[in-house]
Amino acid sequence: MQAKSEKMQEKREEMQEEGKEMKKELGVLYEELDNLEAKIEEMEEKEKLTEKETLVLKKMKSNFKRLKRKIERKSKENQTKSKNKNRRKKNKTKKSKSKMNR
Repeated sequence: MQAKSEKMQEKREEMQEEGKEMKKELGVLYEELDNLEAKIEEMEEKEKLTEKETLVLKKMKSNFKRLKRKIERKSKENQTKSKNKNRRKKNKTKKSKSKMNR
């Protein structure tokens, strides 16, 4: 029984670490995205952008947005998994308590 709780604690800590890492990655991506947008605006203002440079920058911007969505989706999936796991655990304990009361 104690081994199970230790394993659950380890998994919980692992998921928390993953969440923290994802938040850091997301923060970095937001920062890079903001920098890119500022760079694009600055270059467009100076009218020094060639078509090729514009395409490259737009491609980079779309890649960052895609990565950002991917990280957010993973984060939501992990939250949902933990909520479902907690719900199942709660239901399981309710059932076992009701059996003991009979």
